[in-house]
Amino acid sequence: MADAPDDLLLALFGRWQHLDTLPIVIETSSRFVREQLSDVEAILSERGCAAIDALVHLVPDRVADVLRYTVLPLPDDAFQLSADARRSLVEALSKLAFRSRSFAIAARLLLRLAANETEDWANNATSLFKQLFQLELSGTEVPPGERFFVLDEALERGDPATLGICVDALSSVFARDYIRYGDSGRIGSGAPLVDWSPTTWDEVHEFYRDGLNRLIDIRQKHPEFAKRCDDILTGAARGMLNTSLYEEFGEHLIAIAIEKGFWPEAVESVGDWLYFDRKGAPAEQSDYVRQLYDRLFPAALVDRAIVFTKFWRSDIRDPDAIYREGDHDFDYSERAARAIAVEIASDDAQVLEAIRHMTPLDLKSVYPFAEELGYRAANKGEAFDATLDIVATKATGLNLLRGLLAGIDRADKKLADDCLQKALSTLESENAVVGLYAAIPMNRERLERVIVDVKGRRVAPGYWTVLSHGRGLDELDVDDVARLLEPLSLQGGDGAWAALEVATMYRYGKPVDAAQTRYVATLLTNPLLLEHTRESQRDGHTFEDLLKRVRSTIGIDAELADRLAAQVMTLAGSKNYELFSALDDAMRTVVSILREEAPAVLWSHVSYFYETSTPIERNRLKRLIGPSNARFDGSETRDAGTLFGVPEEVVFQWADASPERPALLIDFYPILAEGKDKEFVWHPALGKIAERYGKSKAFLEALSKRLRPSSWSGSIIPILEVYLGPLRSWADHPVRAVSLWAKNELRYLERRIEIERQHESA
Repeated sequence: MADAPDDLLLALFGRWQHLDTLPIVIETSSRFVREQLSDVEAILSERGCAAIDALVHLVPDRVADVLRYTVLPLPDDAFQLSADARRSLVEALSKLAFRSRSFAIAARLLLRLAANETEDWANNATSLFKQLFQLELSGTEVPPGERFFVLDEALERGDPATLGICVDALSSVFARDYIRYGDSGRIGSGAPLVDWSPTTWDEVHEFYRDGLNRLIDIRQKHPEFAKRCDDILTGAARGMLNTSLYEEFGEHLIAIAIEKGFWPEAVESVGDWLYFDRKGAPAEQSDYVRQLYDRLFPAALVDRAIVFTKFWRSDIRDPDAIYREGDHDFDYSERAARAIAVEIASDDAQVLEAIRHMTPLDLKSVYPFAEELGYRAANKGEAFDATLDIVATKATGLNLLRGLLAGIDRADKKLADDCLQKALSTLESENAVVGLYAAIPMNRERLERVIVDVKGRRVAPGYWTVLSHGRGLDELDVDDVARLLEPLSLQGGDGAWAALEVATMYRYGKPVDAAQTRYVATLLTNPLLLEHTRESQRDGHTFEDLLKRVRSTIGIDAELADRLAAQVMTLAGSKNYELFSALDDAMRTVVSILREEAPAVLWSHVSYFYETSTPIERNRLKRLIGPSNARFDGSETRDAGTLFGVPEEVVFQWADASPERPALLIDFYPILAEGKDKEFVWHPALGKIAERYGKSKAFLEALSKRLRPSSWSGSIIPILEVYLGPLRSWADHPVRAVSLWAKNELRYLERRIEIERQHESA
């Protein structure tokens, strides 16, 4: 066994797993442990760790002893294992941790590995150690007391990495969604081990209390972990307030809130319980939590403003409201924030205090509060200048600054313009520049500033699309918007697509006039669009939506058709596959529209491109003019493409000129149609071109390729079988080349179907 290759050795151990009660298996495995895993180097090698993982099924106690006496005492730097060795060792420890006899050693080693984590997938040492502290599906049969003993022992070490893992493990105590990684309880041939599970509510509550007390103790002794502990507590609040420990937990929240000054996250989490869980709770519990909310809620105006602006607008709700179907009051926090802003605005000192405290914070819903404050404050310029100074130095509070600017604009547009100019001269980030412009209604004078910045390329083109959101440009005339979009559309692919997005949002949903539509048409035919896309499928949708608007408003004249067809051919010739994949559906729509509106123009572009293109370019052209290949049902081999419908005289005049040209027709002509009894027959249009071009070798080769699907789902047999009847019908075709082709193709398909049946039945 010592000289056996690794894979053979592990295969042998795997077979022995089903014979783990035989004395010879136990003795041989024990001997292998004694002789082959006798030193650290052998144990922690890739072969040694893989053997340990296999031997856990055969002699788990022997393996645990080796790990206890040889591996556990090692210093941390000894655990820098190879990826495969570490994975095998972690898998072995997950099994040993399930057993009560080997839990202590396995849990300690998992913790050591977690503190020196190198893996980033779900079932790494960190996740498996955290799992041990779940209430359910913990991955061990050991009761909580023994698990917390290992944790307490680790906490005494005091090193940051170990403390961090312990804090993460304590977060698992309050988890409500349980998952166990792997089937680690199945060891050897015995019955699977069963996770410890509480049998009484007292056990449940004691489990929570054990985790809660340790978490509180950590945040007191190790201030550097206080925020992580606080986040765990607020995340656990709804669940804990639903237990009999609700008062004990609530008092812990109060103590921490007093220590912190105030605690917005605790207010939010307690508010969640009042909104979602109060209904049906005992009156005593409900009253306590309602009072807890009031005790946690700050008294100071600025602190209250922070509570109502720190979270997303629907996260803070009326504490007296209860969840019900159809409740759409998402604006409670905004109304409350605006009301507080009115109070603060009455005192200049309070305004500046609010700005100093709130601007450095990450306040997700501060804009309405700031807008009201900017509108109401007596000394608006001073408030704006104070905020701008903080934003410029700390790079935070941009939304507060934007809200102030919007509020000032409601009261004094001249002052707002001055504030805007000052902010634009101070702040340089792209988000700041565009965000400030977008904060106030756009007029012609402000647009002139924007155009200067667009021409000067002050920010990347894509940022300017924000100006059109929320109908930000709707009050401007079409000519004014065009003056903005013209320089933007010339700034490469990003600028071209940004201009197109702005055009989409401008007066969206409102009637459009001919002047606006004609300008949009020039944007759609901008060659820079075919440099690259920004948002993949969204860009394709934008293009398609605008094209349909143009068609319905002013139609497609010959000049526009020519430019649109050129766009299609440019995409077909592009070497950028991501660009092609993003826009192919949109360009298929262009082909369909031009086939109806300007078929001769479209055909001139397609035919010219076909004759001058490479095989790869021809294949991409086929994807644009042929049937869709996205349905995986074989329809691509039967249906008409987007180009089918161009007048025959136009197509035939071109195809007649060379025996190689008719092959193009196969790319978009329909192949089959449903007959009287719903069986498939050759489509009449195909029959017509087969008689006309059946002698062309290129035509028949293209037809053979068309009959073979490029992709399908399920069995290919039904997709091929539909051609057997039509091929038999052409056995006596008047064009001899077509007749011979049909016979050969029939033999090929019959043989292919036979082979596929053999494969499917194997």
